[in-house]
Amino acid sequence: MGYVWSLMKPKHEPISFSRWGLWLILAVVLLAAGLYLGREVGGEGLVREGICKELLAGHTPGRQGVVSSIWWGPFPTLAILPLAFLLPATLCLPACLVVSALFGAATLVLLEQSLRMWGTGRWRWWLILGLALNPAFLEHCWNGSSLPMVTCLLVLSLYSVTAWVQGRRLLDLIWFAFGSALLLGTGYEMSGWVIAAVCVVAIEEWRRPVSGMEKRAVLLVALLPLAYAVALWLLMCWLIMGDPLYAVRSLLVPGPGNALILPDLLWWCHAGLAALVGGLLVLALRRHDRGGVCLTVLGLALPGVAGLMAWYERLWDAAPLLLAFLPAAVLALGHGLAKREQSEDSSEAGSLARRPHRTAVILWVLLLLVVADVIPLALSARSVSLRPRVAEQATAGVVSQFSWLPELERHVRHRTPFAKVFVCGFESFALLQPDSSPVFLHALDFNFDKSKHDYYGQVLYLLIHRPERRNAMDSIHWKYRNIYVQGGKDTLYDSDWGDWRLFEHIQATAPR
Repeated sequence: MGYVWSLMKPKHEPISFSRWGLWLILAVVLLAAGLYLGREVGGEGLVREGICKELLAGHTPGRQGVVSSIWWGPFPTLAILPLAFLLPATLCLPACLVVSALFGAATLVLLEQSLRMWGTGRWRWWLILGLALNPAFLEHCWNGSSLPMVTCLLVLSLYSVTAWVQGRRLLDLIWFAFGSALLLGTGYEMSGWVIAAVCVVAIEEWRRPVSGMEKRAVLLVALLPLAYAVALWLLMCWLIMGDPLYAVRSLLVPGPGNALILPDLLWWCHAGLAALVGGLLVLALRRHDRGGVCLTVLGLALPGVAGLMAWYERLWDAAPLLLAFLPAAVLALGHGLAKREQSEDSSEAGSLARRPHRTAVILWVLLLLVVADVIPLALSARSVSLRPRVAEQATAGVVSQFSWLPELERHVRHRTPFAKVFVCGFESFALLQPDSSPVFLHALDFNFDKSKHDYYGQVLYLLIHRPERRNAMDSIHWKYRNIYVQGGKDTLYDSDWGDWRLFEHIQATAPR
């Protein structure tokens, strides 16, 4: 990340290695604060940790877990993999917590670098403080979520595309291309915003009075990393899953019908941010600031894409889009403040005429701080009843293992010692640990005929999670529709275990 920031500096400015130290210090502070407050690894972190452990063990479910679903992008898992290999087991420190802290700190430092390059001045520290103290941002930095990685790549992409529109530097276009390609690899939620960003770049280039050859060259540079990332993902699906379109098969089936439900105060918080960015868009249009228009339009694209995905029942977690809207609003406000200060410095009016402008700047900053901190703090204080539910979801994999998983093993072994339980879906990585019983097996691409052939003579069971939210997009649900309710081919209902349902696979025992 420090290399990224050094490349984004002007040529006349010497490379400062102090930002490396600032990044590491902030990462250590975030990680230490989360450990001190006793924050547990969230559900997403548990799943990605489990995938990394299976990868390091050389097992097939690990390779399938990286590329088999567009809802679980490969890049956050691959970012955790090196630390999962390097961290000793004696530390008992999940690698996903370290990665979240690193990218959370990188978001803050990259945001400060962007605002400083634009000339925001001392106000940038207040803006960064508003993001750093936001409880929602901190919570995701402490639970191993991929949201800090999303926000870091989003800030990189937004800054790069804005700088390219303003200065037409090739390096800015390259960083936008790489940032958007990596952002697409974080998951399906950010694909709509990446498409919107590519459309903005294409429209901006189409309006330029340059030759067609130059326009095609710009679009080639912007789209080549994105096309490479998509092609590589399809190739990995083809090699590992046997189907290049396996990861997107779930988009062809209807959703489970779960609507995106958020508290009223949270809706008001996002509405305030949207109004703020909308006001900055109007100011940018009045000033004929093409960079500001590009930045605010892409900022407003985040809640727009979230609303569109929720309308089509393809968004059950608002964090990747709506919570990433906060750093986008901070970046847009910092850009607007920088333009305002530049216009004030270039004006020939006296100090008496400048005081109202400075008062307006202070009001803008206070407005952002209220929207970014006071409302979420009030929300967290009011929704005390929601916190146990969040904590329950965050530790569901660990708690469930020690509560009913051993009992389930005794239940199936009571019938026969030769039993296998296929735990279907990505939640199996959170449920099963490396020291779990060999009775339980991961099943991301379950096939009835293959299981009967591979485990001939054994009593087979299927453990299927309830099809809700992102779990409804697991392959077991789109390959065998309504299997959780009606059962599947040659299956017999056995029992319920929390949100999981156990089915027995009935098979004829004929001599081989």
